[in-house]
Amino acid sequence: MIRRQLRLFSQDRQSLFWSFLFPLILATFFQLALSNLSGNVPIETIDIAYLNQSVASNSFTQFDSFINSVETEEGPLFNVVTVSDNEEALAMLDSHELTVLVDVSSDEFPLTIKSESIKQSVAAQVIESYLQNTQTITSILTRNPQLDVETVLSTLTSESTYFESNSDENTSYNTIYFYALIGMQAMYGSLWGLKVMNQNEANQSTKGMRVQVSPVPKAKLIFSGLIASVILHFVSMILLLGFLMFVLKVEFGNQLGAIAFISFLGSMAGVSMGLFIGASSRASFDSKIGMSIAISMVMSALSGMMYSGMDLLVKQNVPILATINPITQISQALQSLHYYNNLDLYWLSVRNLSLIIVVLISLSIFFTRRKQYDSL
Repeated sequence: MIRRQLRLFSQDRQSLFWSFLFPLILATFFQLALSNLSGNVPIETIDIAYLNQSVASNSFTQFDSFINSVETEEGPLFNVVTVSDNEEALAMLDSHELTVLVDVSSDEFPLTIKSESIKQSVAAQVIESYLQNTQTITSILTRNPQLDVETVLSTLTSESTYFESNSDENTSYNTIYFYALIGMQAMYGSLWGLKVMNQNEANQSTKGMRVQVSPVPKAKLIFSGLIASVILHFVSMILLLGFLMFVLKVEFGNQLGAIAFISFLGSMAGVSMGLFIGASSRASFDSKIGMSIAISMVMSALSGMMYSGMDLLVKQNVPILATINPITQISQALQSLHYYNNLDLYWLSVRNLSLIIVVLISLSIFFTRRKQYDSL
């Protein structure tokens, strides 16, 4: 049954274009547009200062120790600038003497920035990873109070090479756009998910009418369509990755297995989104396609495909949008594989994507079971 679905899907020219050809065309235009905007640049030291030190949280000392221990291959990643008060820090930020301000009165250590660039993204992701490590260690100590506290906490400050490029070339600003493009490509899997639901709904197609009266369980048909869709779309993801790596020479690091795995989850998330849209909406098939593409484009914009600093703005101001945005999670995972030796952010993205997939499929099942037809 899966082979039959693959054969049917391979005849859908519209979906094949959006899944296979459009991302390659867009990637080529990206390369042409961005090739002269910025060359490869080394990771530079990030000048930061602390806000509200007079009312610093209890975890500030540990945080400060961590910040001062993080290094790149060239030296310290952060340069902590001493300021007399918040007004001086904000003035230095306005005059671009500082890159990032960190509010140390909160255990979340929120950032204040003036403009968005790779430096702000790096600072945000390093601090986010620190917070994830802190939560993990706190959980370990809670469950195992007999462990030596100093030994466990030392893991936060012992990573002197925590931030270091995994590639042989210097970091390029342009890679963020391509990572978001991969996420957008993953969401185009929704077109295949829509097709699966369309061919199983009586009010959408004549085939759907036949399916409704067929002795074959509807769940079996949808499940086989889901598998076929993921297989076909994952092939298109691998094609795009190969095009970016070997033709456009975009840097992804050397962890190809992890890249393939997050791409597979991306395909699953995209197809699942299509299932959800198809099951929850009673609009026409063409309207659902337009809805799917529109949602994908909005997610792409919020993840930084149109503007590299947008993902940081979203994480700072509406973090839940970043968490539930599959494209942001895919881009974040790819960035962590390229920029960091530590895989905490990668596995966080894997967890978030997996939850998104489970929720979308569960909602699709819920809406499918609720649908009834007056007559066939």
